[in-house]
Amino acid sequence: MLNEHSLVALKSIKSEQFVNFVWGDPTPQNFARAQLFFEHATFSWVLKPQQNDDYLIEQNFSGPYSVAEMALQLDLQPLASSELSEKIRVVSALQPHTLQQWVEVAAQGFNFTVDEINEFIFPHIQFAGDIPYLAYYEDEPAATALLFCGEQVAGLYAISTIPKFRRQGLATAVTQACLLEAQKRHLKYATLSSSAMGQTLYKKLGFQVVQFLREYSSPQQNFYSG
Repeated sequence: MLNEHSLVALKSIKSEQFVNFVWGDPTPQNFARAQLFFEHATFSWVLKPQQNDDYLIEQNFSGPYSVAEMALQLDLQPLASSELSEKIRVVSALQPHTLQQWVEVAAQGFNFTVDEINEFIFPHIQFAGDIPYLAYYEDEPAATALLFCGEQVAGLYAISTIPKFRRQGLATAVTQACLLEAQKRHLKYATLSSSAMGQTLYKKLGFQVVQFLREYSSPQQNFYSG
């Protein structure tokens, strides 16, 4: 991880590069630092609304892809609930068998390889203590979510559904499981990032858009996290 001169960068520890991200002003100096840090691997640069993208465009970055930062205050009111189908079951996937299923479902949901998902998930579990949730539809693994619990804030990540199981309420189910655990831990806020497609679902659960971020991909990279 790089954290200097108002620049933050996160780099994959292996060959997979979809977790390579940069946050900060894209000045020529910061761009040079990022290139040196990533050793010429591809990466994504995330900008806040007020940050200028001229230099990224000059460097042939693709984008922008709009990503909504959304938040929910957990301690003000009961969570918005949605009646789930009896066909849906959600578990915490911390056992080896269920964790492997989680990885396989996330790989299909995000259209990545199992190796890429493994590289993403295991540091989150081993070092950050994140909780992976797995939803089954008629006992078949179908959807995922990942919950990080900080001192006051819960972060929801990796919400995905296998294409053939979409529009069955599975994303709602895994999101609600994360929120309930966050409430049990008396956390005050829950946050997540969403593409335009997911915002309607999260708004029904009480999330509100805080700001829109813009994501740019360096040349020869075709990754979008939304």
